[in-house]
Amino acid sequence: MSFISALKTYKVVLVTFSVQLVLMALFHVTLLVVIQQWLLTHTDQQSVLFWVIAFALATPLLSLGILSSTLLALMGGYFLGWESLYYYLPCYIASSYVGYQIITIIDQGKTIQLLQHSQRLKKALSFLELYPFSSVLFLRLSPVISFGQLTALCSFIRLNIFQYLIASTVGMIPRTLLAIWCGLYIQQQQDSLTDYHLPASYTPFVIGLFILSLAGILYTLKRSFSKAKVLP
Repeated sequence: MSFISALKTYKVVLVTFSVQLVLMALFHVTLLVVIQQWLLTHTDQQSVLFWVIAFALATPLLSLGILSSTLLALMGGYFLGWESLYYYLPCYIASSYVGYQIITIIDQGKTIQLLQHSQRLKKALSFLELYPFSSVLFLRLSPVISFGQLTALCSFIRLNIFQYLIASTVGMIPRTLLAIWCGLYIQQQQDSLTDYHLPASYTPFVIGLFILSLAGILYTLKRSFSKAKVLP
C-alpha cells in the first residue's frame, strides 16, 4: 500500500488523531492563560460544589482528547492536593467511557473492516486483541502516549470496553499520582503556575514509567507474536 493510498484508506483514523492534537494544543494555551488570570483574582478556597462542576466540565474535554489527563491531574494536585483523587478518578472513568463511545459512533466500524484487508497492520495490532488487559495497562503507563489517542485506538479496533476501562484506569494510576504530587509540590514552592520548577526526582520517575511501559509492551508483543506463530 502506497503512502497516498494509506492516507485515503485510514483517513478516519488520521483525521481523528490530527484534530485531537490541534484542539489539545489550542485549548491548553488558552487554559494556561485563564488559570494565570484566575490565580491573580481568586485566593480563597473553593467549595466542593465548585470542584464537582469543574471536573464535570472537564469530562467531555478529556473524553474528546482536547484536555490532557496529566495536566488535569497536575492542576488537581496544585489546587486540591491528594483530595483531587476523589474528583479525578470518576472524571477519568466517565471520560474513558464517553470517549470510547463517541469514537465508535464516528468510526462506525470502518477501521475494523479495513484491518481485515490489511494483514500486516492486523498482525501489528494483534497484541491488543490477544492480550487486551496487559496491553492497555502498559500503554497507559507510558508518559508519551496521550489519553485521547489510546482511547481512539481501542475504540477503532473494538476492544472490549470493560477490559479497556479497567486496564486503562489501573494503568493511569501511577501517572496520575505522579502528576498530583508534582502539582502539590509546585503549590508548596511557588505562588503561581507562571514561574515554577518540577521536583528533581520527577524526571527519573518519568523515565522509569517509560522504561516499564516499553518493557511491558515489548513482552506483550513477543507473547502475541509467539501465540500467532509470527516472527517480529
